[in-house]
Amino acid sequence: FLQGKVRDIIFHSQVIQVEQQHDHEAAAMAETTTTEIPYDLISMDIGSKSKSIKEIPGAYERAIPTRPMKVFMDRLEEVEKSFSHGSANISNDKQPTAAPQDTEAPLNPLNVAVVGGGASGIELALSIVGRWKPMLGDRPLHVSLITSETILLPEIPTARKRLKDILVDRGVYMIFHATVNRVDENCLHLESGMSVPFSHCIWATGPGAHILTRNLQRRGLQVTDDGWIEVTPTLQSPSHPNVFAAGDCSSFVNPLPKAGIFALQEGPILAENLERFARDRTLVPFEPDMDDLQFLNCGDGTAMGFAFGLVLRGEWVFEVKQAMDRHHFLSLTGETSKPSQPNSEVFKQIGRIPTSQAAKMLTQIDVDNYQEAWAILERMSLDKDYRLKVMKDYNHIHVTELRESEKEKRQKKQHQLQQQDQFPPLQFLNWLLHAKSS
Repeated sequence: FLQGKVRDIIFHSQVIQVEQQHDHEAAAMAETTTTEIPYDLISMDIGSKSKSIKEIPGAYERAIPTRPMKVFMDRLEEVEKSFSHGSANISNDKQPTAAPQDTEAPLNPLNVAVVGGGASGIELALSIVGRWKPMLGDRPLHVSLITSETILLPEIPTARKRLKDILVDRGVYMIFHATVNRVDENCLHLESGMSVPFSHCIWATGPGAHILTRNLQRRGLQVTDDGWIEVTPTLQSPSHPNVFAAGDCSSFVNPLPKAGIFALQEGPILAENLERFARDRTLVPFEPDMDDLQFLNCGDGTAMGFAFGLVLRGEWVFEVKQAMDRHHFLSLTGETSKPSQPNSEVFKQIGRIPTSQAAKMLTQIDVDNYQEAWAILERMSLDKDYRLKVMKDYNHIHVTELRESEKEKRQKKQHQLQQQDQFPPLQFLNWLLHAKSS
């Protein structure tokens, strides 16, 4: 194991240049050295950085980037520690400072601006409300979600309305079609001229390519216009067959979304192909599972799930997410090699219930046993006929619920109109009283 920063890769001589820092007790400053490491195979798994954080003036100095994850988690921990001290700001060059609060003075609101309206930005906005509101007590919390898009999650159109309703219900203020031009102390300046005040700004603009890939492009590595390492279905570089890449830093001819679920799917294929290449054996292509269940944490003990065009929500969805996450981590540490799946006995029982009952379960927020709902989704992925029947029943239930909701709204409106007919408007009553007195 070698801890250091890759500065360059010399492909023609197959050498990696690694910069290392060495701390010496006697020296006032750390010593920096460059080590050259020869290679036969390279696996590039460098992930990504927060997009545009260094390009927007003031963003790097004043915003909290979501990548790399460890840095992000450390920074959030600093922010939470500052709550008990009354400190307002944590930026890239500041540490929390204790500031006593006047208990009789009105509490200043905590204004959190989340820049980026993708799945990670939405999750963060909802999770901040769920986690920080109880920690702040009586102190007001205002969370704004700033996105350059005109709609939420354009890649999942069926989720938009439901997701927007959840954000509104949780008190998250949304600003659409917004581009940040500059980040000043405690204030975002948008291209439209609008200013958004903040005490904490979280930069969740999605993944951006590392500068290293641009340097490697000059060395001859095939890289996309956005800076991602191009790969073939076998996860190899088309320009350098002994260079492999996976996860956020890579891109196929037909790009996949930069989502963790696909990186997890690529992992086993990458490991197998590295071994096959070393043994001069035929490589296997990566085939993404586009029907794999995707999740969005709602920050209140529930989650939204997206699969087969269905939008699911509930505590059971969150429990399925946790079970699958635990399995993925166990598989990475080698503690399990079994596929992520529900209990086998529950899976057998699900096969005996009607599809209409299965569909009804998927529409519910509270399910007694999350394993049952998970088993339904698993069977849908394995059995196309079963999937189509459940989806048909699910859509029928959903349409029926929408009609009942619209009917209830109409009845409520009619009732309000009837009340107005029975009781004259206030202006008319004032006029009537004035007429009688005169």
